[in-house]
Amino acid sequence: MLMSKYLYVVILSILVIIISVGFYILNPIKNISENKNSVVSDTPKNNLIGKNFVWLKSEVSINGEVITPVKKDKYSIIFLEGNKVQILTDCNSGFGEYEIKNDQITFGNINSAEKYCPDSQEGIFYNELISAQSYSLDNDGNLKINIKIGTLYLKEANSSGQVNGAETSFNPLIGKEYRWLRTELQDNQVILPKIQGKFSLVFYEDQKFSVQTDCNSNGGNYSLDENKISLTDIVSTKMYCENSQENIFVRDLQKTSSFEILPDNTLILNLANNLGRIYFR
Repeated sequence: MLMSKYLYVVILSILVIIISVGFYILNPIKNISENKNSVVSDTPKNNLIGKNFVWLKSEVSINGEVITPVKKDKYSIIFLEGNKVQILTDCNSGFGEYEIKNDQITFGNINSAEKYCPDSQEGIFYNELISAQSYSLDNDGNLKINIKIGTLYLKEANSSGQVNGAETSFNPLIGKEYRWLRTELQDNQVILPKIQGKFSLVFYEDQKFSVQTDCNSNGGNYSLDENKISLTDIVSTKMYCENSQENIFVRDLQKTSSFEILPDNTLILNLANNLGRIYFR
């Protein structure tokens, strides 16, 4: 009887030790998991990605001057993934980078085509962006960027084919991000992206387009006449990536002469002189 009581106490003590050790082992894991979730939830979300903002006006705080774009629907900023930004003006298109920390925003490494337009306000627009310090969004979709000399006001371009109230003609290419599937050349050569999903093509209002590759962001102008299309004035950020397919991809884009959209929404860009076809979806 005494032995049974002793055995009972020993077993009970062992169970208490096991439960206590388990509690102290699992509790830190739980705390780590909670802390991790807390960090993720506290990370500010980038609420600008995928949005296209058009320039409304700039207010200079030093002298109260208000600068408005002469060509209201020609100046815009398009925020892309990977902290890339495309800048469109009445003269050139360019690419750059941006960084957001809380409500702070900065732009840098801006590259642009070098077409000269004597009456353009492009220089003013670029200089204001470079001097950006912070930003805010209101409930109406307006973007306010505080710059060193004042404030830059922009409005999100809506999805109904309007920019600043100006109607644009129907364009079947706008409103979708096309991913490169393959390129079929005249000599039966087939080129596939080494990294699926890294190459994309997006068309915007005002005959501008952007390209994301496995290395850089690119962009330029396009002209459209029914199913005829040409891609020109392509500029790119300058990062070097070994074994990138960017040069091949951009080279073929520049040869585009027409397009077609299949019922399954596959986009085909036909190269001039029947040199081949580029497939997107």
